[in-house]
Amino acid sequence: MGLGNGILTLGAFGQGILQGRVLGLAGASSEQMLEIMNASGSAVALTGVSLALQALETCAAPIFALLLVEEGLNAANWKQDIIWILGLAVVTEIPYNLAVSGTALVPGSLNPVFAVALCRVLLLFYQHFSGKSWGNRLVKAAVTIAAILWAQLLSISYGTPMVVLTWVMWLMSRRPNFRGFVGAAAAALCAFFSPFFLASPMGCLPVHLYNGQPSTAPKAVRYLIYPAILLIMFLAGMLI
Repeated sequence: MGLGNGILTLGAFGQGILQGRVLGLAGASSEQMLEIMNASGSAVALTGVSLALQALETCAAPIFALLLVEEGLNAANWKQDIIWILGLAVVTEIPYNLAVSGTALVPGSLNPVFAVALCRVLLLFYQHFSGKSWGNRLVKAAVTIAAILWAQLLSISYGTPMVVLTWVMWLMSRRPNFRGFVGAAAAALCAFFSPFFLASPMGCLPVHLYNGQPSTAPKAVRYLIYPAILLIMFLAGMLI
């Protein structure tokens, strides 16, 4: 989770500090930034770095999908897991909005941790209907489609790609030698939802190298470090 948090932080830095504070383009789309790059030579380098960091941020999606599946398979208390992740999503919302857009509330969108919470609920259904009967397969297909629709309806950042990658990591949970390769292919296909995901297959390298050892850091530290870093980034941005 530490690597995933670090990658997410770089993405927030690119979007919040470089794009929002240095360039003064908070909330600009990638298309608008490309137009600015064509119009102003001085902004080319910073805009390019900002876009590169936002693309790098998508590399965290395969990592979190893998960790969700691994922790879900070994969870002793699924209710506690969901409460922790959902609580983190709620706590992260304002720090994420402040770091990325400079405002506390951004109507019509939710931070990426809500995608993790949605996928954790999805995994609960996968485990409960884990049999190979046609009935179980239909239920899993239905809840996967429902999760994608909810991600779109709620405008969760990276919500649909996270659902797709979580489904792939679940399917490949008993084939770890092929998990990284199949995950990379699925991550590349997620570029259909966002062009930034063209970089996401790189996140499958740590997935391929994952040794199955859980983190030894306390849960509170693992969960709260991300919103804490976002708040620090927002405060640092105010000094620019």
